[in-house]
Amino acid sequence: MIIQNRSFGTYSIDKNGNFSVGAEWRLRQEAPEEGAAALYEAARVWAGNVGEPFRVPTPEGGFTLSEELKVSSVSFKELEGGGLVVAYQAEPATGPELLGEVTEKIDRDGVRTRSASWSVPLVSADPENPEEPELPASGEPEESLLWPVPGTVLDWEGGAFVCESCEIKTNRLGQQAEVTVSAREVSILQLGGITDSRSADGERQRSVKFFVTDAELETFLRKYPLGFQAEWAGGRFYCDKIDTSPYGVIGNEVTLTAREIYTHLVSASRSEEFVSFSRSGGVRRQIVWTGVYQVMATEVFKFYKLTGTDASGWSEPNCIVTRVTPVRKSDIEYQVTVEAQHRNNPGLFENYTASDRSDLGGRRDIRADMCEFRVTPEQAGYQLAANGGREAIPGWSASSRCPFRSSGKLAENLVGAILHTLVVTVTTYHRGSASGVLEDMAGWTGSRVLTGEVAGYTGSYLKVWQNCDETCDDAGDQYTRLTRSYQLAPNGFEWNPGYWDRH
Repeated sequence: MIIQNRSFGTYSIDKNGNFSVGAEWRLRQEAPEEGAAALYEAARVWAGNVGEPFRVPTPEGGFTLSEELKVSSVSFKELEGGGLVVAYQAEPATGPELLGEVTEKIDRDGVRTRSASWSVPLVSADPENPEEPELPASGEPEESLLWPVPGTVLDWEGGAFVCESCEIKTNRLGQQAEVTVSAREVSILQLGGITDSRSADGERQRSVKFFVTDAELETFLRKYPLGFQAEWAGGRFYCDKIDTSPYGVIGNEVTLTAREIYTHLVSASRSEEFVSFSRSGGVRRQIVWTGVYQVMATEVFKFYKLTGTDASGWSEPNCIVTRVTPVRKSDIEYQVTVEAQHRNNPGLFENYTASDRSDLGGRRDIRADMCEFRVTPEQAGYQLAANGGREAIPGWSASSRCPFRSSGKLAENLVGAILHTLVVTVTTYHRGSASGVLEDMAGWTGSRVLTGEVAGYTGSYLKVWQNCDETCDDAGDQYTRLTRSYQLAPNGFEWNPGYWDRH
């Protein structure tokens, strides 16, 4: 059975001036399959009986027994999440007697204060020396559980009060002590200071406890909403968790927990995987870095379109970002996982495909193919002679009958020769339907020869072919793909417009 203290030291004073102290313990089964009935029986045995010494929790998680307080009642309550709560009430073993009446005052601000005095018989801590009282001669009851220390919340006749002072004066002759308790009515009170902790991954947390009456609870929780900056914790801390539990019957104990949240790299890990051996026997490896960031929701946009960029700031050199995965954790926080791969990873750049349709408006595709051009006798200015040889064509004009710019006939050895050259194909993309490029296509056919630059290379080009078809980009917008092919003049020649505009 697992035993844990839930609360301790809830002091109560009834209308007759009788003191009592409360505590709660949570009991859970180590093996849940044993069932609730078995837990209840074990709890009854552990809880003990009325009249036994009061159980005082220790920092180690156990408890000690107090002889100055005796258990006056024991109750059991089931918890929704499993387990039982054992609630104790205890009264002084030697009952104090109220001296006179309770004094109550209300100041000009409406704050109620109460004070009362009790006579307490002193019991010797040392049976062999009964003349020595257990409590100090005067001062505050720092070691006694019977009396509240300043700052303790009291249930005084059903109202919430905070102890402001508790003074003890002893009468050595009569072996009596006079205890005076003064308290102020409260609705909200901070219980102790702010605790600071750090998790295993370095995340900082701060928490604080408050006593809050039932009447003020709703207003209090509105003042400290989840997900908002926790001013009580400082700078970059945001309220992350609120726990509320009963504080006796007069109010609630509210625990506020805040986490430090800001955009920063939480962790970075490197993985290396064997892929294969190369032809030369070298090892081909895949190197992947994974960075995990805590990111403010207002700054998560900074991680958009990060893929393809340099990752050397948190990984090793020569790595690029290949994947970004943001996961929303709350209204104010994201966890963003960034993957980066080494540029030399096998297959990293083999994923490119020509069917990519992103950024079509700024895209220009180039293709070059080798082709052949054969010069016919007529194009060179020759015809077949009667003797079987070649002779000049009478009246032949190079300006209209030769495919190349020439002042006369071409060299005879070019007849039938195969000249190698290039056909350069350029594809561009134009927003809209095909009807938007028809006028441009018609104008392109007006002259067959282009002298200038195609795909960055200057020369004399022959317009040989064009077509268009409609497509869409990745966003679904319509584009027209316009493809044109140009044949470069071979062997340093220039195409003759006078010839090609008629062919």
